[in-house]
Amino acid sequence: MTVYRLQSLLRRSSPLSKPTQNTTLASITATFTHSFAYSSAEEAAIERRNRIEPPLHALRRDPSAPSPCPDPNAPHLPDSTSALTGPRLSLHNRVQSLIRAGDMLISGNPCKICARHAVFSNTRPTVFTCNAIMASMYRATWYKEVISLFQFFFNQSNIVPNIVSYNVLINTHCDAGRVDVVLDVYAHILANAPFGPPSATYRHLTKGLVEADRISDAMNLFREMLNKGHGTDSLVYNNLISGFLELGNLERANELFDELRERCLDGTVNATYMEWFFKKGMRERAMLNTWISIW
Repeated sequence: MTVYRLQSLLRRSSPLSKPTQNTTLASITATFTHSFAYSSAEEAAIERRNRIEPPLHALRRDPSAPSPCPDPNAPHLPDSTSALTGPRLSLHNRVQSLIRAGDMLISGNPCKICARHAVFSNTRPTVFTCNAIMASMYRATWYKEVISLFQFFFNQSNIVPNIVSYNVLINTHCDAGRVDVVLDVYAHILANAPFGPPSATYRHLTKGLVEADRISDAMNLFREMLNKGHGTDSLVYNNLISGFLELGNLERANELFDELRERCLDGTVNATYMEWFFKKGMRERAMLNTWISIW
């Protein structure tokens, strides 16, 4: 019903009820205006959704506004996987193909040369490409090359390393017997990296320290790992238990094993016990340990 027809009906009413009619007209007009504020129900639904969840362009910064100045003290972050696109992905795939083909072992090392040249080109390698080259060198026991490439990629070329980069470096120094340097690398991660070391890093650290007969340092790192809130890592426990077994300290190894059993059960630790019992000629104890682990 239109406003004109409503007014016509009110005019035909008696003059004695004019104030009431005026009030009624105002209320009807207000109701009419409020109820039909939108041309359709769909338009009303769109408006309601926009109030509940604004469109993305309303949340973005005004493009005409000046961009905020970047914080010069903010830490630089490593590449994310989204960086592996276009020419950088093509470079990464090319390096991976050379590694899989074994061409890195030939004279001249083409994948290393390719990555070094890319650093000075418009297609800089991502941290994932650098890690792949370093890991291939580590598997080939070219420890000097790993350290040299880490220095070149991350210290000279300003590519930001991620935790995998540091883990490869830690494993390299551990295998070369330089555990003091390993602890320096760990301290550098804590002081400078925009991330903390995960459980995998503590596995490499404790393994290297135990193999270097530095089990007390390994225990200190282990307790530090737990204090930092990391979850139970059975491989870290296994490194320490194996170290105490090799020292003949079965009591201390059992204490760690009991501590691990309160948190979780793991077959790797049971296998370590069984291997040690067999090595000591304690066949019955080894079989008993196997039976207990099964049940």
